[in-house]
Amino acid sequence: MNHFSTDTVPAIEMSAEQEMPGAEWPASEREERARLEAIKANLNRAVLAINSRLQRYTQDVKDQKSYLWENKAGMDHVEKVSTRQSIQQSVMVGEKLLARRNRLRRLAQSPYFGRVDFVREGHQGAEEIYIGIHHYEDEQQGKDLVFDWRAPISTIFYDHETGPVRFSSPSGVVEGVMPLKRQFRIRHGQMEFMLESSINIIDDVLQKELSRATDEGMKNIVATIQRDQNAIIRNEHAHALVIQGVAGSGKTSIALHRIAFLLYRFKDTLTSSDILIISPNRVFSDYISNVLPELGEESVGEIGMEALATELLEYKIRFQSFYEQTALLLEIHDDGVKQRIPVKSSVDFLSTLDRYIEHVENSSLSAVDLHVGGHLVPAWFIEENYKKHRGRPTTERISLLAAAIEQNIGIYYNYDITPAERNEMKAALRAMIHKVTLRTVYKNLFNWMGHPELFKPAKGSRLEYADVFPLIYMKLRLEGVSNPWKDVKHLLIDEMQDYTPVQYAVVSRLFLCRKTILGDANQSVNPYSSSTAESIASVVRNATCVKLGRVNTNLLLLEQWKSPLRSTKRLKTACRFNAGM
Repeated sequence: MNHFSTDTVPAIEMSAEQEMPGAEWPASEREERARLEAIKANLNRAVLAINSRLQRYTQDVKDQKSYLWENKAGMDHVEKVSTRQSIQQSVMVGEKLLARRNRLRRLAQSPYFGRVDFVREGHQGAEEIYIGIHHYEDEQQGKDLVFDWRAPISTIFYDHETGPVRFSSPSGVVEGVMPLKRQFRIRHGQMEFMLESSINIIDDVLQKELSRATDEGMKNIVATIQRDQNAIIRNEHAHALVIQGVAGSGKTSIALHRIAFLLYRFKDTLTSSDILIISPNRVFSDYISNVLPELGEESVGEIGMEALATELLEYKIRFQSFYEQTALLLEIHDDGVKQRIPVKSSVDFLSTLDRYIEHVENSSLSAVDLHVGGHLVPAWFIEENYKKHRGRPTTERISLLAAAIEQNIGIYYNYDITPAERNEMKAALRAMIHKVTLRTVYKNLFNWMGHPELFKPAKGSRLEYADVFPLIYMKLRLEGVSNPWKDVKHLLIDEMQDYTPVQYAVVSRLFLCRKTILGDANQSVNPYSSSTAESIASVVRNATCVKLGRVNTNLLLLEQWKSPLRSTKRLKTACRFNAGM
């Protein structure tokens, strides 16, 4: 049975400002500092109330456990079960209260980072909208004190300067005027500075945030998200979003904030357990574990491409690892490896695979006349119906062929075959299939291509890494696989440049869900097998590509276009970040 902590923690610390005498602050800053203290006092009261409720639940659990222990001999089964369920319910409520208390205490360290005043069209008074990492409501007054950065109204903070503004809400487009916009840095419950917004001031905040990022590692960027970054994060419509960004462009942080936004936006249908991340290293995993909880979301599942391959091959085929392959290229300088890898890492090789698989499908059956229940099934009928289901795994094609035969015997001969005859028919159909191992079929690909030298096992008779996903792709097409990830609703792929078109073809067949794909084509670990945003978009259907590239210290170019599979129109936008560097 789970237990929540019964320790009583102190309320939020209410320390006095020490930076400068309050009389020297401008009136607007004095008001904001007073407002911050009021928010902290409100949070303090909420924490104290939770502490009180936690003590009551703790005592209630203790009392119920004592009652159960002292009276269990005289209790019937129903009463025991009821008491245990009551204890468990109290524990669950207590754990939720504990989680909320911890969130409120973290929120008090930095309740918000921005403020906008918003006058809705047709209204007189301005709404004061404070924006932070988490939503916070005064439950007694029923008033929103802080809005979540992912809320629809928060987009005006990221997308607009003072003046006319608009944002999309669940009820439609809302228009109005934003007469005031401010940014804050609040750390450890103290306001370090407050800035009235303008282009330069926003970038000044960006400069300060970036300058401390080198000391504190990768953090959440909600306080400094810019308009074009915000558009990427909040893109709800792209089926597959491919983010190409150079080092320092913030692509990883943007991708993680995008996941946090999607979890917030679709909270009724999307949870952290519905998301999977494919990543080759622990750095990204550590970033996930740090940033997502900070943004109020649980960490999500993660798997490496090699683990995915092992699962799909059912642990039956041994293969070289990606880094073993790369080490061979860098250390041994094997010309044969350098020749084989680029061929198998090209978009053209995927097309060759498709043509070969079609050839195998067409030549895999040697049809002969068959008698079922004393009735003739001609070879031409078997061959014609087998080819009709081209592209499906062999087992599925046999089942569909058997169903077609049974249906036609019923129609033309008015005969219902028996279960024994059905089994005998399927066995006869399977006997018409050429029985060759998948590895042999794959090896024969290169003979069919006229380049047998392109297939060479690695040390210990293992497959070379470059052969693993072409083999899996062939297995998917010819045999089918058991897919343990069929319930994934969003897939995020990191280091996109290190995966080949064939790997993306496999991923696309396994994961029909929406995708976010990110990386830098200029940072490939293996220079002989690097993918670009364009090559990925040629394989992954319905892809929208976004390019982030730093030209110099104060210019960030963003280029966005649709995949050729959707549109050839390209939209190019330049966005200047005057960070004063």
